Amino acid sequence: MAEIKDKLVTVESMSALHEHNKSIYETKVNVETMLNEKEAAINANIETMSANVEAMMDTKFDKPENNIVPIINGGTGAANASDARANLEVQKQHNTASITLSIDGWSEKAQVVNVDGVTNGNAIIVTPAPASRTAYNDSDVYCSAQADGMLTFKCDETPEVELVVNVLILD
Repeated sequence: MAEIKDKLVTVESMSALHEHNKSIYETKVNVETMLNEKEAAINANIETMSANVEAMMDTKFDKPENNIVPIINGGTGAANASDARANLEVQKQHNTASITLSIDGWSEKAQVVNVDGVTNGNAIIVTPAPASRTAYNDSDVYCSAQADGMLTFKCDETPEVELVVNVLILD
């Protein structure tokens, strides 16, 4: 009888072990199914996002021939700055001039020179040309006044050499 009882316990233990293994297997199948569903959802999202990005690139970032973006699309419609200003109806915002302050043009430490484009109201930036910088600075030359078509320069010491001065005229 003890032998039958031992066999019965072994059968019951094997049955419980079988149920436990069956539960583990079902859990494993459920986890795999859930992971497969999540992976499929992620892949679908990636495909949708990729398609959306490609569609945006096709519509927003298309560049026409020669990489010239039309004005209506936020571009200038031109391949260079000069054409862009013309297309956008924007005028050049500055002019330049190079003038010479002659040795004999100084009178009472002042010299008036004609400069095309200078007006009484526009802003100007005056600086000596590199070759004239030392003499310009040593004589303490500066632009003291402007009028239509003219600039007046003054100095502390009359320069002994001709000075070349660059003028940037801002409109």
